[in-house]
Amino acid sequence: MDYDSMSKEQLIKLLRELELKRAYTYEDRMKLTILDNLPFTVWASDRDCVIRLWEGQCEAMYGYRKSETLGKNYVELFVAPDEKAAARRDQLKIIDENETFHNIANDHGRYGNVLRLITNCCRIKDPDTGEYLNAEMGVSIAYYEEEKKILEENIEEGRQMQSFSRQFVADQQQHKDMLQERCDALWDSIRTGKAHAGSKGRLDQYKVQISPIENGIVQSRERFNDLLLVYKRKVSECLSYEECEKIKSEYLREYNMFLDEFSELAISLENVNAQFTNALDLTAEKDEAMNEVSRQSTKLAALAQTIFNKAEGAYNKFKSICNDPSSTVLQTLDKFVNSASLIREEIYSISSDIHRRIASAMTKTDIDITKDEVQKKCTEIKTQLTELNDEIEPYV
Repeated sequence: MDYDSMSKEQLIKLLRELELKRAYTYEDRMKLTILDNLPFTVWASDRDCVIRLWEGQCEAMYGYRKSETLGKNYVELFVAPDEKAAARRDQLKIIDENETFHNIANDHGRYGNVLRLITNCCRIKDPDTGEYLNAEMGVSIAYYEEEKKILEENIEEGRQMQSFSRQFVADQQQHKDMLQERCDALWDSIRTGKAHAGSKGRLDQYKVQISPIENGIVQSRERFNDLLLVYKRKVSECLSYEECEKIKSEYLREYNMFLDEFSELAISLENVNAQFTNALDLTAEKDEAMNEVSRQSTKLAALAQTIFNKAEGAYNKFKSICNDPSSTVLQTLDKFVNSASLIREEIYSISSDIHRRIASAMTKTDIDITKDEVQKKCTEIKTQLTELNDEIEPYV
């Protein structure tokens, strides 16, 4: 077009026409870009079923180039023989009666391939002629099924991540409580040590030697609280269940380092106390027992969480197929989920109780008896979890 030779009035008229067509707006450029990149067929036809537009993924999916379809009757070109009459009837309903259709098309491609498409058809007005057309947009059912599967997997992973996040926070609180019990036991031992040292007139010397240990307890506790916040944030920002599991493993490694750190403080405290009192000091013995309880309960809780996830996954999977509350299978799977949850809660309840019993033990024999009970209880719980896992397995 020779713009230089056009008059001002002609240019203004042209600009107004272009504005009405909206062909150069940002929104229209974006729409075209989106349609060009998404897996949709986009085409339109007139009242006589003649193709007037052939865009999107039409060429790629049907095998017909634009030059081969424009001006051709689409019913004759690619509609299945037993659907031709219905296609013509629907064409008139869309254009003459403004009906909208959402259906599944079984079209034939250029190379004999059958295209099963989820389609949406509606009436539009040609911006140039004012003529009504039938516009269709379609997507392959195979693509839909694939995306549906991905969606289901994402939903299931989302459920797992939500369950993981809730349990991770609960686990952290239990670890915090158990570590606090160990701190309390160390502080009790320090108070007892101060009393013995004071009775012998050596309190000042005791305070000098015990000061680094007191500082160590306070600093370790503060750093552990910081650790809890850091990993709580990391889990909240997880992008996948696999990433959550990796973060949990990192957290447990650091948590175990704190357990060892408190054990070293307990040994140092016992050595200092031994210098100032003739009384039997069970600080290190108690802390070592608490340490072992913490490690074993953490392992059992992790196992219980794994089995809980397996049961919940099986439950959600079956529920998506059969959401009948009276279903025997659904009730059985629900029972498995609840059992795993109860065992998990029992693990920490027992470990907290054991910590308190160890802290109040008066003799090494009392500690040994409690440790034996811990081993017995852990074996029982592990057996319960193994049996529960075997029951769940056929449903996975």
